[in-house]
Amino acid sequence: MDKKYLIKAVAITLLFTILIIPGIFAVGLLSHEFYHYAKHKIYAQAFCFSVNDDHHAFVLLNDTGLNQKDYYLEEVKANNFAKYVTWTYTIIAILSLLWLILILKNKK
Repeated sequence: MDKKYLIKAVAITLLFTILIIPGIFAVGLLSHEFYHYAKHKIYAQAFCFSVNDDHHAFVLLNDTGLNQKDYYLEEVKANNFAKYVTWTYTIIAILSLLWLILILKNKK
């Protein structure tokens, strides 16, 4: 295997790793809150995102009339939605990384 190709492949992999990990966090967090925002569009006042806050992201809602059980079920649905979006993001990122490495290999 060519040493130059190996160095390029490792550099691209490290770059993608640096880009993917924060992206996974942000995509999961924002998709979870977006689910709440889309579900309660009528009641939503604001969609807030801050990396300095303990909660990082939240949706300000007027009174939705949800009881505790409904609120819990909605949290479960929002978590599942966030998991699906995060996995989709990860798969797309991995496929694009493999595509980039294959292009690099074929350029040889």
